Formats: sequence, C-alpha cells, structure tokens
Amino acid sequence: MKRVPGISVMAFLVFALSCSRPLATENFIRSSEAGAGGVYAYSLDLSDSLTSYSLYFYTRIDSPGQDSRNLPDIGLEADLFSPSGKRYTGRIRIPGESACRSGYFAKDYYFLYRSGFVPSEAGEWLMSVRVEDRDSLHGFRGLGIRLVRHPDNAG
Repeated sequence: MKRVPGISVMAFLVFALSCSRPLATENFIRSSEAGAGGVYAYSLDLSDSLTSYSLYFYTRIDSPGQDSRNLPDIGLEADLFSPSGKRYTGRIRIPGESACRSGYFAKDYYFLYRSGFVPSEAGEWLMSVRVEDRDSLHGFRGLGIRLVRHPDNAG
C-alpha cells in the first residue's frame, strides 16, 4: 500500500482552507475620499442566502483633550439598494457612549447597527451613507463598516 506523504496532505489542507470566504469584511473610507455631498458608498456582499449577517459602523474622531464623557452623537442618513433596485432609507444615530476606545488624542466609535438579519434578496447590495452635521464633527476621520456573516444562524 502506497502512503501519501504528509507534506501533500498539509498542502491540500492549506489550499482548501484558503478558498473559504472570510466571516467578516471591512471597508473604511476617509473623509477626504467621500463622494459628492459627503456620501460614503459601500458594496455589501449578501449573496449567501443560507446565513444571517450583522452590520457595524465605526469611526475615529481626533479630539485632543476632549472629555470622553461628553462625546457627540453621530447622525447618519442611509440609503440601501437591493440587487433588484429597491430602495430602503433610514436614519441611524451612533451614540457618544458607543466610543469604545478613548485616548487623549482620539476617540473611536464602534456601533452595532443590525444583528442577525437575513436580507430579503440575496446578492450585491449598495449602501450610501451621509453624515449629518459633518462640519460640526471636528477631527472626523471617515466612516467604516464591518459586515459579519453568521453561517450557523440562518433565518
């Protein structure tokens, strides 16, 4: 009986595992790279119809010396477009208390927007977000999203 060398099995396992989709994806857009009118545009891969998802927003505000107990809320206006072109709109408020890391020079916000949702249509969704009162958020660096797949929690 012929034995398969251990190195071949290891190479196969590395190749097979490297082909799987990541459980989370992130996209951060700097404020200087936002689109016309200060719009942040994202593409969301919601093509797996047998899974649920969670969506987070995050940002950083340069704020030397600002008291972390008095951080401003951040308002967002979001438009979400399904693969078939249906439009969904909403307002999102990221509370100042969601600042998860606060140093002297910067405050980081990390906010769970939706948890465990299953999209009404599988496919590539588009999301555009505008930060309300952006000019009043001195030191605003940009806006990021984090999309997490939960393959074991299908709806």
